[in-house]
Amino acid sequence: MKALLKSFALGIITVALAGISSAQTVIHISGSTAFRKALNNAIVDIMNPGYLIAGTNTSPGSATQLVVSGTTKVGNYPVVIKTSLQGSVGGVQSLAQQSPQITFSGSLGWLQTSLATTTTITTAVTASASNTDPAAPADICLADSFQASSFAYGSGFTQLKETKVGVVPFFYVMGCSNDTAVQASLSSVTSISAQQIKLLLSAGLPLSLLTGKDADASVTMYPIGRDEDSGTRLDAFAEPGFGVFGSPVQYAPGFGGSISNNVTYPIASWPASPTATTITGIMPYPANTVDGLSFPVGHSGIASGGNVAKTIYTPVDINARDQFGGKFGIITYLGAGDAQTAIASPSTAFLLNYNGVSGQLSPSGDPIPSTATNITNGAYTFWSYELLDYVPTLAGPAKTVADQIAQQIITTEAHYSGIALSAMNVSRSVEGGVINHN
Repeated sequence: MKALLKSFALGIITVALAGISSAQTVIHISGSTAFRKALNNAIVDIMNPGYLIAGTNTSPGSATQLVVSGTTKVGNYPVVIKTSLQGSVGGVQSLAQQSPQITFSGSLGWLQTSLATTTTITTAVTASASNTDPAAPADICLADSFQASSFAYGSGFTQLKETKVGVVPFFYVMGCSNDTAVQASLSSVTSISAQQIKLLLSAGLPLSLLTGKDADASVTMYPIGRDEDSGTRLDAFAEPGFGVFGSPVQYAPGFGGSISNNVTYPIASWPASPTATTITGIMPYPANTVDGLSFPVGHSGIASGGNVAKTIYTPVDINARDQFGGKFGIITYLGAGDAQTAIASPSTAFLLNYNGVSGQLSPSGDPIPSTATNITNGAYTFWSYELLDYVPTLAGPAKTVADQIAQQIITTEAHYSGIALSAMNVSRSVEGGVINHN
């Protein structure tokens, strides 16, 4: 299913856009889900009015898979731009190997003609085996981390051209519980430290280490996180010193049904809202294969930030127990947009300060307010650069459009998913590295 969700549907666009010039350049974009709102807004904003648009969400900014067809404002290039955003590392791998592993899914019914101010898509599409096309390699990818920090670097991988387009902050988010005593303790927690995160990722964390109350030692906090495709995961492991190639024990929840630890994994579907159901069990994430590599039990995780957000905002059932018969809670790491989703009302999940410092995520409006001075001045350190990557041989309209998208994000769109480079008073050379004043 992972491979199915990671491809671009070329044939469906050929049929759907019949009558549009065959001279159109098709551009495939993969990579970061954390920066998708900025990317998707940039794509539509470089297009002339009258473009066609389709997506996996009725809000283009939230779609992880998008198709836009039309001509660019600068140069009038006829293009079809397709995105399939599953994770930074997977996008970098596809680009650096030119491996046709990414799939876009869609159907005829979800294309519509845009207006100059299109903000919605009439009908979103759900990926299925019947509406996918052959896989294709990426031409461009958005990445939350440098290529050199990932496994897709060195022998066998093309060294990519990387352009910084913004800063993407990340946040630790604590879930909630329907057990009133546990929830009271969870609500008293305000911060998590790098040392606590290292323990959390490796073995789980007694709640007492966060509350300072011995009575909370019987409640275990478990990490819910992303799979190996994810740049968010890479940054979350780099920042506290756990190590980007560290071996975590991450967990998978069970939703609904009877209270049981023997839930079925991987999860087939996630709750639609924070009130839809409860988490009824939890076990180490099952063995998984990602990007052609096999990983043992506990190492992998959830394939999208959106589903991590849905997990963390779903309360743990009052009768839920872990595999040892104990009460539990969950903590995760998310990019700004997904963190905003996780804490939005009626959710009772909430952000944790990192090392005692707030990242100042806004629960409404743009994910990062202009007053996020803790990030821009270096006090809050859980962030990385967002990069737009492509192979050095990219040429013609595809390269020009790639540069247009990069410039559009830099000058206008970065605030949708993070912070503009121009707002930063500090810099760093590697994920989790030392921060210096500019």
